[in-house]
Amino acid sequence: MTTLPEGVLDPGVRERLQPADRRRGGASSRPDPPRRRVLRSLLARLLVRLAVAAALLAAGGELFSRAWSGGTSPPVPVAPGIVAEHGAGTWLYAVRLADGVALVDTGRDRKGRPIDVALGALGARRADVTDVLLTHGHPAETVGLAAVPAARVHAGVGDVDVIAGRERAGRGLDRLLGLVLPRTTARVANPIGGEEAISIDGDRILAFPVPGHSLGSTAYLIRGVLFLGDAASLKDGHLVPGPRFMSADPGRGARSLAHLARRLADTEVSLVCTAHTGCSGAGSGKALLAEAAGQTAPGAP
Repeated sequence: MTTLPEGVLDPGVRERLQPADRRRGGASSRPDPPRRRVLRSLLARLLVRLAVAAALLAAGGELFSRAWSGGTSPPVPVAPGIVAEHGAGTWLYAVRLADGVALVDTGRDRKGRPIDVALGALGARRADVTDVLLTHGHPAETVGLAAVPAARVHAGVGDVDVIAGRERAGRGLDRLLGLVLPRTTARVANPIGGEEAISIDGDRILAFPVPGHSLGSTAYLIRGVLFLGDAASLKDGHLVPGPRFMSADPGRGARSLAHLARRLADTEVSLVCTAHTGCSGAGSGKALLAEAAGQTAPGAP
């Protein structure tokens, strides 16, 4: 049989003689160069937009921090020798001891202006702060540590790496804010791994792990006042678990709160105080805890 040179074949005949996978764009065919250029262009645009969004987020976070962090309000007496101060959307608490002051959380102001207001109500100064009891390691509760660097820090063992700056904290909005807002890192001198009695300057403080909002969330009972941080919120006269969209494990948080409420059933609790919704009325603690003892988060396992 005579084989004709390729050049003399009709183009249509040559196409029919091509292997099927080459004619149909099979695995052996290369991507269309124009399509590749389009994909590269789309990817470049996406990266540019992400970079711009990150820059705007960082700038917005800095402006937000500067505008909001310095806010203070008149201090509120909570119990004898204990005052509450609401600054920049976060409550912190100062406890007068025999020879010093303990803080429960430190707020989000690196300059410590809400701390100064709380201390002033007790006739104290920053140098008098000997201990800080952190309910958890999120920036809203820890940034103010910069104002009291000499204080001994107590916190749940699950948040030690977060407070030291080795891990990022939070979930949802807390996580997002933690990426752009300033942070203060510190060494935790007393990592709390279980129920613990802490003696500070003659005061006996009980610490209770309540993991859920964060792994190291911890509640403190001081002179009948129960400090819960974000492990719970006060809503319409009820004590409810902390916000789900900001919690590491909302189901576990609800169970922790109910367990703590049952644990304290026979303990004198006059009132409860939280990180973002303030304190309940005096004498309401027992009733709030009794109700919370039966609570679980919707859909919690």
